[in-house]
Amino acid sequence: MSIQKLSLISKKENVGKLLMVIDATVPSWLVDVIVVLANLYPSKEISLIINEEKSTDDKFKWFLSCFIFLERYIFRQRFKNFNSMNIYDVKFPSSIGLKPYSHEALDELEADDLIFNLTKIKIDKYSRRVVSVDGVDCAVGTTGIISFVDQYMKNDRALIVRSHQGVIWKHLFQTKEYSLDKNIGFFKAALKQAIECLWVSERQIVNEQESPTDNNNSSLETYWLRWVLKRLFKWLCKTVFFKRWIVLLKLPDGRVKRLKPTSHNGWADPFLVQQNLFVEEIDNKSGKGHLAQVQLDENGDCVTAKSIVNEPFHLSYPNIFKYNNEWLMVPESASAKQLRLYKSNFFPQHWNLSKVLVDDARLLDTTLFLNDGFWWIFATVKVLDEGSSFDQLFLFYTKDLLNGNWKPHKQNPVITNSSQARPAGKIYRADNRIYRPSQDCFANYGAAVNINEIVALTTSEYKEQLIKRLTPLDYGVKGLALHTFNFDNGWEVLDLQLWSPRFPS
Repeated sequence: MSIQKLSLISKKENVGKLLMVIDATVPSWLVDVIVVLANLYPSKEISLIINEEKSTDDKFKWFLSCFIFLERYIFRQRFKNFNSMNIYDVKFPSSIGLKPYSHEALDELEADDLIFNLTKIKIDKYSRRVVSVDGVDCAVGTTGIISFVDQYMKNDRALIVRSHQGVIWKHLFQTKEYSLDKNIGFFKAALKQAIECLWVSERQIVNEQESPTDNNNSSLETYWLRWVLKRLFKWLCKTVFFKRWIVLLKLPDGRVKRLKPTSHNGWADPFLVQQNLFVEEIDNKSGKGHLAQVQLDENGDCVTAKSIVNEPFHLSYPNIFKYNNEWLMVPESASAKQLRLYKSNFFPQHWNLSKVLVDDARLLDTTLFLNDGFWWIFATVKVLDEGSSFDQLFLFYTKDLLNGNWKPHKQNPVITNSSQARPAGKIYRADNRIYRPSQDCFANYGAAVNINEIVALTTSEYKEQLIKRLTPLDYGVKGLALHTFNFDNGWEVLDLQLWSPRFPS
């Protein structure tokens, strides 16, 4: 049997044309999105309706140029996504056609066609077919950079897509501790996913709740200065310290212990089976991870620590479970673009590859869960190389774990929110309810762990609601981040990120 390649979304049978209304001069991030969509769907027709009028809205302020200078020459930001491109000079795939904007260009629409408006033009004639991005600004160069910082970094706005009925797509894509270049890449992947799903997916379009914009009352200059100073401080810290992951163990009597390897390596992504602790061990020098098993005594102290799975590629998140009286493990192996199942021949230390479940897919922190006869995959996915691994939760299901065909959930991605999407530990049942730990990665990677109650899980519906958040302070410690929570027999384990000296005393 060949290894399955996943389809990320459930596609509808009848897919119409995609008509994108855009300006004649656009940033390169928009060209990239168009080309990606054309390559994904070469048999589908995409028409670019070109607005020839030049925009007079210029947000550029000369005194902000110093921040652009700092971003380029201190933080090595390239800003290639804001390069100016004339749409008529781009060599598009043959499935893409270009037309000047006019009402006639939008005539002869069919029932399944979609108009995606990325200009400031108001299209009234076909309002029921038109979707647009709130506050869209396809400005290029410095003006585009400043507009992006103002909208999405300073004011924490989500990517909002709106139809005549209201908000139909809301996507919080940012991880604010990261650079501008990274966040612009995250935005590009979010926009690609929004267009793709609204165009070809059978995802049910539901009106999203309007949420108030968290406007930052400080000026753009003040915000940017604070942001620069914060990253400069972080850069200086990295010259003396490195970020190290350790494990927190909370015992039933309330004591909290710190567990770490004897070397300068780190331990992260802890999973617990009785007194066996399974972790990702992170090499201090290379950053590569392998999987280790740590034997704990009745007091929660480390007795032995042994490597159990070490591959040429990075491994993490040793999601371990028992099925048909066998111990199985599905770790994250996204760097190999596979989902791999390992089996223990002699628990807890001897593990061998049993099967590659999925090929050619970068699934992050994959968590398996059995419910009502279906095996479920919960994982975030990088939909573009520049995209985030924190903001889009995808679900897949099958009835046969070992030989089944994994199907995408009809609402994929079921969550588009960097503060809620990425898995953070085993999904568990308590008091006849189902709970899913997830990571809050909006402010920074691993800002907190959310405990969410799953209130609907079917092949066509998914809903969850936040119950509580866990931070290092809840365990009486200070730290930079935590992003995994698990428990067994009253013992709780989390991972904690700390600054650790580069040079031993």
